[in-house]
Amino acid sequence: MAAKEWFDDWFDTPYYHQLYFQRDAQEAAAFINRLLQYLQPAAGSKMLDVACGKGRHSLQLSQQGFDVTGIDISAQSIAAANQQAHDQLQFFVHDMRQPFWINYFDYAFNFFTKLRLL
Repeated sequence: MAAKEWFDDWFDTPYYHQLYFQRDAQEAAAFINRLLQYLQPAAGSKMLDVACGKGRHSLQLSQQGFDVTGIDISAQSIAAANQQAHDQLQFFVHDMRQPFWINYFDYAFNFFTKLRLL
């Protein structure tokens, strides 16, 4: 069994969630709207939100008509995200360092600073 990494627990702590308390659906919607204007993805595109947290960006993408999957290492965040899941929006606990549905998605997003964790 591999040694536990610092981030295995960090994303389930209250301290992590305090960092993002000011982030909300309105801020996520504005960001996603600007991104979609730039990318202009085809209707129904399949999108992966890597390190999705509680899924606020995933939700905004799904509300624009895209088929969205969110993955995150935090079981608590995925449990919260799953409260808004539907046919075109699903969430999975998954370590982004491991492959996930290879060659399935049209777009894969990793918002903000999560790549520093690799």
